[in-house]
Amino acid sequence: MQRFKPDFIAEVTYALPNQGGRNAPVHSGYQPVIRFDDCGFDTPAENVLTDRELLPLGETGEVNITMKSVDLLSNTLLVGQRFEIYEPPRLVGIGFIKQIVNKSLEKE
Repeated sequence: MQRFKPDFIAEVTYALPNQGGRNAPVHSGYQPVIRFDDCGFDTPAENVLTDRELLPLGETGEVNITMKSVDLLSNTLLVGQRFEIYEPPRLVGIGFIKQIVNKSLEKE
């Protein structure tokens, strides 16, 4: 269960095992590492599914994302921006920002 207001809402898709992804579906509360291409670092992030408790691999779902390293991303995020989801060192999914909730993160 998510404890805080999310930093942003995203559409995410997790790769199938034969694409190098996870072996099990994603549960609400999953905490992978996310990476934005132009930021140069990774941050752990809690993923809470908005409309279900389980997201099958290969499907796309809406997720509330709360990041651990918010201060490092001030004024850097845009709606539509792509990010990668990792279980280091393995890339397990991709996402796109739908809505930025924490306005301090939104690029001006």
